[in-house]
Amino acid sequence: MEEKKGKELIEIPGFDPRYNRHFKIPIIYHDENFIIVNKPYDIRIDGEIKECQTEESLILSKYPEYKGKLKLIHQLDYATSGIHCWALNKNAARKSTKSFSQHRVKKTYVAVVRGHIEKDKFEIEKPIAKDPNHERRMMIGTEENPGKEAKTIVEVVKRGVFHPILCDSLDNNNETKDKEKDLVMEATLVKLYPHTGRTHQLRVHLQSIGHPIIGDYNYEEPFTDHERMMLHAWKINMPLSAKHDNNLTCKKVKGIVKKIKIDHESEGKDESKAHQEGLKFPIMKNKNDIEDIILETENPFENLILDQ
Repeated sequence: MEEKKGKELIEIPGFDPRYNRHFKIPIIYHDENFIIVNKPYDIRIDGEIKECQTEESLILSKYPEYKGKLKLIHQLDYATSGIHCWALNKNAARKSTKSFSQHRVKKTYVAVVRGHIEKDKFEIEKPIAKDPNHERRMMIGTEENPGKEAKTIVEVVKRGVFHPILCDSLDNNNETKDKEKDLVMEATLVKLYPHTGRTHQLRVHLQSIGHPIIGDYNYEEPFTDHERMMLHAWKINMPLSAKHDNNLTCKKVKGIVKKIKIDHESEGKDESKAHQEGLKFPIMKNKNDIEDIILETENPFENLILDQ
């Protein structure tokens, strides 16, 4: 559930001096075992970085009592936005890491890719390997460099045109803004369902079929200098305890919850004991006394693909 004080969503403010950029990290779910956030794009999740804040450092600025307790349980690329989960103790980290390794965690991403994808739904099953010629890139495996098996399901949401916002225009560059008005490109909005979790899997798989993600500096050629890479971790189905699964949907535009849906028929209501700041959220319990929650907010790319 998205964490609120009264009617206000709790958001951790941040600032990136490299781009003079202010941003916020909304807290989507928070209990004694996990803290789950909506990560902004172009933010590193952890590490010792002097020139800018990380997701980890910002969480600790809000919750200093978690210093030494935050456990990283899965990765999210620097340029990718969306749902990112942290464990708050060793037991929760161990169980959730096991869930990832056993493929019990299901993720859904949304992306905007270059060109029109012809098929409505299909799978890409190609191995992912390290690119020996580029330190930070991956590639489709070859006979000499086989890599590891990888599988992604691709589902087309909409085909149309896209108007990128060029980075230079963010600095009030009038020449770039004039150029931007005439820049229109064919694009497809897709949902992506990774069945494996290889590094850069979605980005490499889409590049391999000739439809790279717009704004992907490593894999889109020619590169579109859009304000961000158009990939968002939109939804995750993840066991948050030994017994129950939670469906968390995170689609960031305003970051405000539109509605709460209950996944199962319930026999009663209870209040979440997870929120330590006097926060109250309705939780419906099913027959097995298992909490199931679905949150819906906004889709970051929903209205960006226009009809031709």
